[in-house]
Amino acid sequence: MTKQTHRRTELQQRIASALQNAPPQPDGTYAAADVGSLLHELSVYHEELEFQNDELRAAQAQLQALNERYADLFNRAPIGYLVIDSEHYVLLANEPIAEMLRVEVKALMGRPLTRFVDPESQDALYLHLRGIGDQTQARSTELTLSGNGRRVPVRVESVPDLHSGNLYTRMAIIDISQEFTARYALRESEERYRLMFEMADDIVLVCSLDDRHATDRIVEANNAACRSLGYTRAELVGSPAALLTDGTLFVPDTVRTQLADAGRALFETTLSARNGATIPAEIHASRYTWHGHTMVLMIARDISERRRLETERREMEQRRQQLQKWESLGVLSAGVAHDFNNLLAIVANELEIMRSEMQGDEKGLRRITRSLETIQRGTELTSKMAAYTGNTSLAMQPVNLNAVVEQALSLFYTIAPARIRLHVETAPDLPPLWADPIQLQQAVISLLTNAMESFGSDDGEIYVSSYYRVFSSAALRRSAVEGELPAGRYVCLSIRDTGSGMDEHTLARVFEPFFSTRFTGRGLGMSAVLGILRGHHGAILLDSTPGQGTSVCVILPQATTEQLATRPVNDGIQQATSSTATPEETTLPTHTLLVVEDEDYLRETCQEIFAEFGYTVHTAANGEEALRKVTEHGAGIHCVLLDLTMPGMSGLETFQAIRRMQPDLPVIVTSGHDADDVAHQFPPGTIAQYFQKPYSMS
Repeated sequence: MTKQTHRRTELQQRIASALQNAPPQPDGTYAAADVGSLLHELSVYHEELEFQNDELRAAQAQLQALNERYADLFNRAPIGYLVIDSEHYVLLANEPIAEMLRVEVKALMGRPLTRFVDPESQDALYLHLRGIGDQTQARSTELTLSGNGRRVPVRVESVPDLHSGNLYTRMAIIDISQEFTARYALRESEERYRLMFEMADDIVLVCSLDDRHATDRIVEANNAACRSLGYTRAELVGSPAALLTDGTLFVPDTVRTQLADAGRALFETTLSARNGATIPAEIHASRYTWHGHTMVLMIARDISERRRLETERREMEQRRQQLQKWESLGVLSAGVAHDFNNLLAIVANELEIMRSEMQGDEKGLRRITRSLETIQRGTELTSKMAAYTGNTSLAMQPVNLNAVVEQALSLFYTIAPARIRLHVETAPDLPPLWADPIQLQQAVISLLTNAMESFGSDDGEIYVSSYYRVFSSAALRRSAVEGELPAGRYVCLSIRDTGSGMDEHTLARVFEPFFSTRFTGRGLGMSAVLGILRGHHGAILLDSTPGQGTSVCVILPQATTEQLATRPVNDGIQQATSSTATPEETTLPTHTLLVVEDEDYLRETCQEIFAEFGYTVHTAANGEEALRKVTEHGAGIHCVLLDLTMPGMSGLETFQAIRRMQPDLPVIVTSGHDADDVAHQFPPGTIAQYFQKPYSMS
């Protein structure tokens, strides 16, 4: 009972007591004193009532202010509020929940809550409300509300409220649209990065690091890791990281230091797959902390192909350097051969003169003959040097490789000791080659001789076989011959021995001129073989192991249809030799010669010899002097003996100038170079003869 109510009751009791104590007079009136007392009490009562009314009005005003404040707080709350009855009808709702649904508050009142819940969330709402009456604690769930075409994800916090015996439920509705969007974006980001993680071609691993090293473990692995390493994800995750490095430390100490200092590191290692295969890998590692644990994200890229390409690049660079060396040696060989032939020609001519002057001196003649034979061997050496450069003259024709091998073996049998056993297996029906059979036979004999010498004084076996097979570009790139042959089918000759073999250093130098592992001064040997194969556009592969022998594979292209149908076109240049030249073939139309030679001694001996034969001889040391002599003597010169290689005006330029001056004047060209090298410089039929130095006066 309130204070005002108690006071009102007390006044009423006092008035009632006053009326009882002042009974009316017989005429029905009251005594004046009683009336005064009663009026006093009524006045007091009136005043009390007025006072109470004032208090009541103040209380009502305060209550109204509180109600307005409550309503303001209720409607301005940052979240929605609902009160529903046991049938889930809305009894009370605030403006925020109405704004969420884009409806008026009155549109919510008296309506079932299910009308404003998305169909997909109806079951969740039912399960949420079903247990409200069984507990006093708040229950929480997430729903999607819908109204006027808007769907709002919300979190609902509900508590029961018993009022007048009825079960009401008070509900706080929190809009989680931004949280839901962020959560969706996070989930989408996670899915995107998971997709990137799984779709990456590189091996991606997440490992935990521990100071004890042995406890480093794989935390995550992508599909590429499972596919490349041959494990399932379940087998990898949780396993020691050393599983992938064959028990060794996966992250070396130096890399750990880099990770600790910079957070990143780049290193190479070899991963071990489940099947025992090894994968050279370049690893980009990034260090981070996850829930207090040190983790490393490692992206491992298989660099097998890169290493293969690097190896190929190194091999190509080595081949390029080797080619440059061969080219330099080739230029040197050609120059030496030319100069050496000039010197041999001088000596040979001097000896020829001496022989003509020593008739009857048998002892002296024998010495001269031996000297000339020695000069001939020197000439053969220059031919081998030409063979090394690949520029030797080749008599190309259709050739059966088996026939060449058979002829080479018949010669080899005469020098091979009985302790050497040969095994020969030639494939029938080999396609013909376009080759010089003599040069090819020389190459085969050289290879057989090398195989024989690899045994020393020991017994040994040599296996010779011919076949026709396909070679890949990678296999052909291993050839010692510069240039790259296209992949395809080739005719092959294999010579394999069981001799001493060669190490890598020796194998790298085996084609160098005059290089030998067993004898001194054996000449060009394998370098000449290499030159012959250059001239035939072939290749040669060598494999050798110390103590196990050497295998040589000669690769040659088969003859084309056009080559089989035609023969090489004769360019009109014939090489004069002492065995084929006759006086009739070299008879000069007159007896006046012009010898053009820059080598003084050779020029003088030629002049002396031709003079003894009865010719009138004019000489010139260079092209300019030769042109002056032609101009001076005119038709008095009937033939020119012209050296091709001279300083200043070259032999070719001199020849062209003479042709312009006297088109019909015969010109004999001399040079230390091979005939085919000279042939392409002159139109067919434009020169009378070609003499390769050293030539004899006979």
